[in-house]
Amino acid sequence: MEPDSNQKLPPFQAGVRSYEIRSGRMRPSRKHALEHFSTLYMLPPQPTEWLGWYQGFAVRLLEIGFGMGHATLQLAQNNPQWGILGLEVHPPGLARVLKSIHELQLSNLRVVRADAQLVLPLLPNQVLDGVLVYFPDPWPKRRHHRRRLVQEPFVMLLERILKPGGFLNFVTDWEPYALEVRELLLRRGWALEGESWSERPSWRPPTKFEQRALDEGRPIFELVAHPSV
Repeated sequence: MEPDSNQKLPPFQAGVRSYEIRSGRMRPSRKHALEHFSTLYMLPPQPTEWLGWYQGFAVRLLEIGFGMGHATLQLAQNNPQWGILGLEVHPPGLARVLKSIHELQLSNLRVVRADAQLVLPLLPNQVLDGVLVYFPDPWPKRRHHRRRLVQEPFVMLLERILKPGGFLNFVTDWEPYALEVRELLLRRGWALEGESWSERPSWRPPTKFEQRALDEGRPIFELVAHPSV
């Protein structure tokens, strides 16, 4: 019998999730990456462990839901002085990034398999320079809106864990979600870069999903925002 792709990874707690767990078979190389590289490049879902790894990096970034990690890997390669920690729940994406970290010998990128809504509240105050949320599930049906990641409790959490001058970089191709997030940030007194929407920062590589959206004619809505001091 084909082993389940989740069997070597820790379970999640029950509760409302901003994602769906996808099951399926993985190619042998990715199974090998999970089995052999997790102990080398995957940090445990205890934020106290992350702080030691972040030591020595000029910038501390946390990406929530990096998917298959194409942009994440490019960001790490382009900015070796930045410590980048990626949270993801889906084994194929974790496996691909673990494999690439090993092949590229990236010392500034590590991953965690964890639900951000469960682990981020455990972080101490003012420890992150930036939080990256690229193309989260928009949960378009009204009855599913409570599952969206970026809501007021999440924004309040960011206000606590971001350093002074820290930022949220949020990108989506779902306009209603983008408008909702922008209104929330403004209501809480965040400062937005740009008049209506932000330009893509020069340091941010476009994601694979983003390029697909552009190819299909869907506009991209980007926010770079800083909490009030």
